[in-house]
Amino acid sequence: MAIGPVTGVIHAAGVSPSQATPEMILHVDLYGTAVVLEEFGNVIAKGGSAVVIASQSGHRLPALMQEQNKALATTPIEELLSLPFLQLDKVTDPLNAYQLSKRGNSLRVMAEAVRWGKRSGKRCCTANGS
Repeated sequence: MAIGPVTGVIHAAGVSPSQATPEMILHVDLYGTAVVLEEFGNVIAKGGSAVVIASQSGHRLPALMQEQNKALATTPIEELLSLPFLQLDKVTDPLNAYQLSKRGNSLRVMAEAVRWGKRSGKRCCTANGS
C-alpha cells in the first residue's frame, strides 16, 4: 500500500548529556541524524524539505579543525563513528559528546542541503533549539 510521496521531514530525536553516556549520545544524536538525512534524502519528493532541530550547544563547542568539520559533514555514515576524534578514549564527557553531535548535525545538514538541491531543487535546513 502506497501512502504517497514524502514531502517533509522534521527530525527532533536525541538524548541529552544528563540522560546518556557519550557513546549513546554519539550513536543517537550524531549517527542517527546522519542516517535520517541520508535515507530521507534518497526518497523525498521534488520540492520536499527537512528541518533538523539541533541545539545551540553545538555552537558552544570550541572551534574544530577544518578537517574535523569536513569529516563531520561528509564522512559516509557507516564510517562516521570511526573518526579518530570521536573515539570514546577522547570523548569521555557527555556534554562534549552532545556538543560534538550537535555541531556535526549543523554541518551535515549543510552538506545534505547541497546533495538534496542537486537532486531536484529540494531544501534542507536546521534550526537551533535550546
